[in-house]
Amino acid sequence: TAYEIASCLVGSEMCIRDSIMALFNNVVAEQLEVLQDAIYKIPSFPYLWTPHCILMSMAVRATVGGLRFSRTNPLACYMMAVIYTFPGGILASLLLAEPPLAFLAHTPAMVVMSLVWYLVFYAPYDIFYKLVCFLHIRLPLGFLQDILRIQLVIAAIQTIHAVYPNTILYPFVFATVKSSGFMFIKYAEAIIFTNKSNGFVVPNHHSKTCILAAILFIASDIGYLEIDKKPLLFLCVLIALSLRIASMMPSANVEPDPYLVFENVACYVLFGQDENKVETNSKDHAQNIGKDYPKWLTHSLTYSLTLCATTVS
Repeated sequence: TAYEIASCLVGSEMCIRDSIMALFNNVVAEQLEVLQDAIYKIPSFPYLWTPHCILMSMAVRATVGGLRFSRTNPLACYMMAVIYTFPGGILASLLLAEPPLAFLAHTPAMVVMSLVWYLVFYAPYDIFYKLVCFLHIRLPLGFLQDILRIQLVIAAIQTIHAVYPNTILYPFVFATVKSSGFMFIKYAEAIIFTNKSNGFVVPNHHSKTCILAAILFIASDIGYLEIDKKPLLFLCVLIALSLRIASMMPSANVEPDPYLVFENVACYVLFGQDENKVETNSKDHAQNIGKDYPKWLTHSLTYSLTLCATTVS
C-alpha cells in the first residue's frame, strides 16, 4: 500500500542519514587523532625552541628600552638574554640539586639562542626585528612557545614521578617552575631594580595555563583522571591558542584573563578579600570576555572538551 511504501521510504532516509553521520563522526575522530598525535610528537628543537628564543630576546629588548643598552653593554645584554631564555632550566636544576649552568651543555640550543639574540639586537638596519613586527607573527610564535611550555610540564612531571611516583605537590611545583620560570625571574628583577614590595602573583594567563596543565597531567599519571596524555595535551593547546588569539584582538583593552574570575571568587571565599573589589574585577573580566571574544572563541573550550571526550570514548 501507499502507507507501507511511504514508511519504507522514511526508514530508508533515516538509515542513510544515520550512515552519513556515522561516517562523518568516524572521519572527524580519525583526523582528530592524527592531529593529536602530530602535536604530541612535534620536536621541541628547533621548531618550538626557535620561536621561544625570538620572543625572549624581544622581551629583553623591551626591558632594556631599545638598542642603546645593547650597544654600550653587549655582554650584560647577552647574559640577560641567557637568563630570560633559560629561566626554567636554571631554577629546575636548583630544585634537583644539579648545576644551574647545566643548560650550557646543550650546544645546539645555545647556538640558536645566540644567533637569534644577535639578529634581534645587531642585524643590519634592524631588519630582523622590523620584519617580525611588520609580519605580525608574534601570535604564531607565542602559540608555539605555549606548546613548548606544556611539553616542559609533561617532561617535568615525568622526571619527578620517575623518582617519587604517585606524588602530587613536588611534581606540581617542579613543573610550574620549569615551564614558567620566567615569571619568577621577572619578580626577582622587579624587587632588585625597582624596589617594589608587592606580593608575588601569577602575572598572566600563559603561566596559569601551564599550572592547569600540571594539575591535569599529574591527575592523569596518578590515576585520578582516566584520560590519555594526547587528548590532555590537545586540550591544553586549544586553551592556549584561544587565549592567545583573544589577547591579540584589537578590541581587547587589556589582556583578557578568564582565570581571574574564578581566582577572585576563590580568594574571597577562602581568604576574605574585599567583596566590592572582587565583584568589580570579576564583572569587568566577564564583560571583557563576553564583549571581546567572538562566539567561536568563547565556545572553544567546550568544543575542545567535547573532542577530548569523543577521543577517549
